[in-house]
Amino acid sequence: MGKILIADDDAAVREMFARYLTHHGFPVVEASDGFQVLDIVNQGDVDVVLLDIRMPRMSGLDVLKILRQRWSPIHLPVIIITAMRDNADIVAALEDGANDYVTKPTDINVLLARLNTQLRLKRLTDAKDEFLRMVSHDMRGPLTIIKGNASLLRRSLGELSAQNRELLDNVDENAGRLHELVETFLDRQMAEPELTLNRQPLDFNELVRKGTALYTAYARQKRIELELYLQEGLPAVNGDAARLAQVVQNLVDNAVKFVPPGGDVAISTRHLDGHALLEVSDSGPGLTDADLRSVFKQEARLSARPTGGEASSGLGLAICKDIVEKHGGEIGVRNNDGVGATFWVSLPV
Repeated sequence: MGKILIADDDAAVREMFARYLTHHGFPVVEASDGFQVLDIVNQGDVDVVLLDIRMPRMSGLDVLKILRQRWSPIHLPVIIITAMRDNADIVAALEDGANDYVTKPTDINVLLARLNTQLRLKRLTDAKDEFLRMVSHDMRGPLTIIKGNASLLRRSLGELSAQNRELLDNVDENAGRLHELVETFLDRQMAEPELTLNRQPLDFNELVRKGTALYTAYARQKRIELELYLQEGLPAVNGDAARLAQVVQNLVDNAVKFVPPGGDVAISTRHLDGHALLEVSDSGPGLTDADLRSVFKQEARLSARPTGGEASSGLGLAICKDIVEKHGGEIGVRNNDGVGATFWVSLPV
């Protein structure tokens, strides 16, 4: 059963809803005004909000607008409670992102049906998000490694028979095709504006180390040196491990993708002004002024092209920006004094 937040300034109404819902197996929590609603929801342990429109200090409509700035209707369903005659309020609430409504006096069977509908939709979405997190974390690396190792085998085994060369070519080609399909699928799925975060304290250095290691074979294939400079004792970051791993992997992948063979990529971390700073610096062509203005926009096409004929959807950096900002951080890029560019991410610790 999902936890239900009952938000109403009338204690008798809260008690009535709580008694009915508890009887039907729902855990409940109560709030008497809009500020309490926001405090409770921000703690991250609410599945559906029953929200009265007319509350003191902050109306239900104002609370709803704030909630929708962070949570989508799927990730945090809100069912409005209103008087039967207040049709204008119902319309306004639905336009502002309410999932459904019930009127006072409330038919408890109607309320239960509507609650269960929203919870079923939420469970389906949560399952989809969990699957995508797993795929994004676990499939990108192995596909890159398979493709890189096939290329290394071709070089290290020397003269191959025609049959063995054809087999290796087939592995390399199909791994590349599958990698492109997975990247395009994941990028478009993860480009949704509403991201749910499963926050926990993270060893950011370890996350960067693991994310970089996935691209060792890929970099070696292009004769690119990956250099790690991780500051010891970096404070923990409170974040979603799968999402932040996606940021690290996107930045390292982009650097290797656009650096000419024989170049280098430096990945570093340090503690700066209460933030964990990640920098990925490359020896590539750098960015033009037009690139700098559009680099984090969805499907941006930069002037430089991948140096190994790799595919580029133009979505990766926009996704990184969305994830970082959802964590309360910043992301940016600057051209280096000599050659190349440095992408940086700053996250509160």
